[in-house]
Amino acid sequence: MANSISDAGRLFVVAPHGVGELLVARLSGHPGLNPVGSTPSMATALEEIPMAAPRLAILSMELPDGDGISLCAELRRRVPHVRSIIHAASADPDLRREAAAAGAWSTVLKRLDLHQLVTTLISVSTAPEPRHV
Repeated sequence: MANSISDAGRLFVVAPHGVGELLVARLSGHPGLNPVGSTPSMATALEEIPMAAPRLAILSMELPDGDGISLCAELRRRVPHVRSIIHAASADPDLRREAAAAGAWSTVLKRLDLHQLVTTLISVSTAPEPRHV
């Protein structure tokens, strides 16, 4: 459980080069969100996320060494307090089911505007009960 609003909004982004950095830059400065890191690969994410201790992780479906759903499942096993959000190009119902089975708290579309993304992140970070997609 997060100890404060700033803890609740600790956010780590796992997305291809350029995308992760852009998301961190765009989300920095939003009240309730505190981006603490970004990496473009699943392997590096598995090393860095436990050390960064985020509450939230945005996980891209397109990683050079895996995908967001596989990463979500592994994070759930290793650091179950991290609330994963799958960042996907499509709203495929099968993808949503796979994400839920892996333990994702939500899926968001890459074309989602910044306001909607921030709203989803705040909602997931402050949700009192575990609930999955």
